[in-house]
Amino acid sequence: MLTRYYDTMRSPMFDLFEPFRLLSDADRGSYRQRNDTIDEDGVKIELPGVKPSDVDVTVDCRTLKVTGKSRHGVEFSYSYTLKSSVDDAAITAKLEDGLLTISLPKKEEHVPRKISIVS
Repeated sequence: MLTRYYDTMRSPMFDLFEPFRLLSDADRGSYRQRNDTIDEDGVKIELPGVKPSDVDVTVDCRTLKVTGKSRHGVEFSYSYTLKSSVDDAAITAKLEDGLLTISLPKKEEHVPRKISIVS
């Protein structure tokens, strides 16, 4: 009952403050609801309006971290745990048209080799 009362009172009251909103719904939604794509080949993160100089991508102990600042000055930080099959030294990142693409190449498959015994 209290929630129903709150919902009916909330709408007209907050409509009074509509002209004073700092961010539009489109700007607010782009950072609240991200559409990341994570697969075996890499990670794709939507970062609209973010410049490459405002983003840092680091790898430490199988953790991929993406940090930076949006065009509105809002800081963001995302982290992903990498599989052991990812080659840390070969990871690359590219930011173009608001889409950060991080490639996660795999290590070469381990092939067992025979060791000869000398006498």
